[in-house]
Amino acid sequence: MAKISTFRMEELTDGKGLAQALRTYGVCILESNEFDTSSLSGHEMFFGQAFANHGVYAMKQMDSDGYELKDMGSKYLLAYKSTDPEITEQRQRNDTVIHTSEKVFRQLDGLSRTVLSALSSALTNNPNRLLQCLEPNSLPTAQTSSSVLHVFSYKSKGEGAPPHDDRGLLTLVVSQQERGLQVILDGVLHDLPLGPGRVAVMAGLTLQYATGGVIPATTHSVLPDTPGRLSLAFKLRAPPGTLLDPPALMAGCSLQLHPDFLPPRSVSDLMDDIRTTHPVSINMCAEHARHPAPPLAPVPPAAPPPPPAPAAAAAAAAAAEGETGASGSRPQEGEEEGSG
Repeated sequence: MAKISTFRMEELTDGKGLAQALRTYGVCILESNEFDTSSLSGHEMFFGQAFANHGVYAMKQMDSDGYELKDMGSKYLLAYKSTDPEITEQRQRNDTVIHTSEKVFRQLDGLSRTVLSALSSALTNNPNRLLQCLEPNSLPTAQTSSSVLHVFSYKSKGEGAPPHDDRGLLTLVVSQQERGLQVILDGVLHDLPLGPGRVAVMAGLTLQYATGGVIPATTHSVLPDTPGRLSLAFKLRAPPGTLLDPPALMAGCSLQLHPDFLPPRSVSDLMDDIRTTHPVSINMCAEHARHPAPPLAPVPPAAPPPPPAPAAAAAAAAAAEGETGASGSRPQEGEEEGSG
């Protein structure tokens, strides 16, 4: 029976248990008291104000404020991206939600980098190898982070979220509610227990490619009818221009890489492929949204060949009679005659 592994932060020192858990199912639970859960109440207050006073907080797309607010039907989404320290400081002076979101972003960004480093150390004996996929901690002037913090507020009645894979390297999920998040293990849905002091760690499609398929992406979903559930999902992402070279990133790893994940490719190229194979991304923000590739037009059936002229039909019949000979059989259409 599938079992989700749980680790304390101090157990990430060598990363071996973490690597084994993520290799098996692409998911685990971290028990950590380092994360400040007061940010959840801060965001809860924000959503309460935002949707009780639509004139104050209108739905908005990502802009210079650094966050996006969306009504997604069964839930509301606040998406936040960090930027360079000077701009972030200016933002925080003007908006409480920016201050709260930046604090959470920094905490979960640091935790996700710790997890990625521990995984890299266990797989390649080099704690910095997989960290090469990331942008620096301190961003250059006016540059916006590739990673994003998603804050979800679920409505009183909703559809939850259907099974899906995240596209980045890692997704870290925090919620005060124990139930709500589920993962598919061995084809069966399992509850991923959260609550105070617990952080879910799930591998994404970029990490699956970067590790040559050694770490599988986690297919997960959210239960329907989770009224009032508030959750934070930090999505650690590689910049679009990053070149993913699995043999180089996994140098020193004793495990065999999957042949489908060997060619070097950029993150943006990988995302284009994922948009085709995973055309629906339920949590996609406006800055990442693109129209999915149009479906291929069906190939029309080939027109039947014209009937042969009487003389040609007679010649074909004679040839057929000569080919059957004593064996009474003819080569099947498409087979190679005399191939060996």
